[in-house]
Amino acid sequence: MLPYSYLAFLATSILYLYTVASTFEASVSPVKEGSFPEKLSAYGFFEGPLAEMKPKADVLPYALNTPLYSDDAFKARFIRLPQGTTVAYNDREVLDFPVGTAIIKTFYYLDDFRSPTKNRRLIETRLLLHQENGWVALPYIWNEAQTEAYLEVAGGETEVSWKDAQGRKQNLHYVVPNMNQCKGCHNLRRNCNPLGQAPGN
Repeated sequence: MLPYSYLAFLATSILYLYTVASTFEASVSPVKEGSFPEKLSAYGFFEGPLAEMKPKADVLPYALNTPLYSDDAFKARFIRLPQGTTVAYNDREVLDFPVGTAIIKTFYYLDDFRSPTKNRRLIETRLLLHQENGWVALPYIWNEAQTEAYLEVAGGETEVSWKDAQGRKQNLHYVVPNMNQCKGCHNLRRNCNPLGQAPGN
């Protein structure tokens, strides 16, 4: 049986999702089927400098209890529901998000793992957009200036370096998956679907 504290947290999170979706208007116009913005900023998920990833009022940050390991990368996760929608509780499978939902995940590295509040480098932001014909996975790659992320359906590569928790320098050849690879990882019953957004995770 799940502990009461966890159930209370889960209930609060779902209630918050419902409240956010019911109260605030969408920040931007709905994305048309098959038409995707070139820039991440066009979605209107964040306010202020884009790299700060400060979510707008209708965007909910969340975390997973059991996140996947991704080459020491950190991840910032958010969800935005369409106005006036709700998410039904399901304790066995991924939550059934309504059409219009956007799931946002940004991968980044700290310059020094011993200083988590200091400099970081944003590498990519992956979007899962729920459209009428199903989910679409899109990779956005951040520029060197850390001012914008651009849609790159072919993916990309970059070199990353950081100091680990013991102060040792680490280097990595980082590969951003292409659009089809994103879809492949999120393949469920031969369709692209979210994987981690379940109460047990």
